[in-house]
Amino acid sequence: MTSFRPHLLILLLLSSLNGCYSQLPHSRPDSEPQPPNSAPVLRRLPPAPPVGSLAEARLKQLQTVTLPLDTIQPGDAFNLSVYGEPELELKGAVVRPDGKLSCPLIGDQTVAGLTVSQAREVIRVALKHYIRNPEPTLSAYAFAGRSFTIVGKVNRPGSYSLTQPLRVLDALGLAGGLSVGIIKNDSTELADLKHAYLVREQEILPVDFEALIRYGQTQHNIPLLPGDYLYVPSVAQQEVFVLGDVNEQNSFNFREGMSLSQVLAYAKGPKDSADLTQILLTRGRLQQPAVYALDYQAILKAQEPDVLLEPGDVIYVSAGPIKSFEQLMQVALPVLQAIQGGALLYQVVKPVNGS
Repeated sequence: MTSFRPHLLILLLLSSLNGCYSQLPHSRPDSEPQPPNSAPVLRRLPPAPPVGSLAEARLKQLQTVTLPLDTIQPGDAFNLSVYGEPELELKGAVVRPDGKLSCPLIGDQTVAGLTVSQAREVIRVALKHYIRNPEPTLSAYAFAGRSFTIVGKVNRPGSYSLTQPLRVLDALGLAGGLSVGIIKNDSTELADLKHAYLVREQEILPVDFEALIRYGQTQHNIPLLPGDYLYVPSVAQQEVFVLGDVNEQNSFNFREGMSLSQVLAYAKGPKDSADLTQILLTRGRLQQPAVYALDYQAILKAQEPDVLLEPGDVIYVSAGPIKSFEQLMQVALPVLQAIQGGALLYQVVKPVNGS
C-alpha cells in the first residue's frame, strides 16, 4: 500500500490555484488581486538600445545638432508694421497654403521658402511703389510645424514654438518647471524623472532626466529640434499602458498585484488578429529598457503562471512577430504619445466643463 505524501497534495493544490488565477473577470474586481504562486519565466527580446559608452557617444553626437535653416512655411503667422504708417499694421497674419501672405496696400506677397529677413525685403521693395523709403518690420507670431511638445507633470504642458535654440532645461523652464503637490501633508515634486523620456523621429534618445536635474550631468541637456516630444510622468499616479491589437488601447492606473491577464481584461481583451504567443512587455527606463516576450496563450492554458506588472510597464499586443525594441517603438510610440496627449487634453478641458 502506497504511503500518503502530503507534499504532493500541496503541489496539486498550488497547480489548481494557478489555473484559476489565469481566468480573470472582464471587469475591475472589488478586492485587491492576489499574486500568482510562482515567478514567471520572461524571455528577453534583443537587442536593446545603446547603453554605457555607446549612449555617451550618442549624447555627444546629439549635442552638436543645430536648428535647421529657419525658412517660412505655410501656416506660419507674422506681425507686420511699417514705421510711420500705423494703418498698415497687421497682427497674426497667416501664410496661406499657396505660400502667400496678404499685406495691406501691396496685396499678396510670396514668402514661403524665404527667411524672415528675405521676406521683409520682398515687402519693402513692394512698398517702395507707394511709400518713400519704407521701413517694414516683420516678426514671427507663430511657427507652424516648428515646435516641440512637453506633457505630463510640468506646470504648463503643451506645444511651444522653437524659434530660437533651446535645450531640455529651457523646455522645462518654458513649461513652468516641474509640478509640485501635497502628498501625506508634505509638499513634494510630482514628476517621475526616472521614467521621463524624449522622443525624436520615433527614436527614444538616451537623455536621463534624473541625472540631468538631480545630479547636474549636463551631457543630457541636449539641444531640441522641431517635433521633439518630452514626457514627464507622475510619481503619484502610476500607470501601465496597453497598446496594439486590443479592443481599447489606453493607460490604466497601477494597483499592487496587477497582472497581465487583468490589464488585458481592462483593455477589453486582445483582438482576433492578435498573436497571443508573443505579447511584449517593456519595463524600466525607455532609454534603456528590458523587453520581454510573453506567451499569453500558455498563461490562459495554465501552462505558465500569470505575470505581475510594475508601474510604468508598457504592454504591446502585436499581430505578428516583432524582433527588436526599435521595431516595437516604431509602431507603439505614436499610440503612446496619443494616449498621453489625450490625458493632457482631458486635464485641460475638464475645468472648463466644470465636471
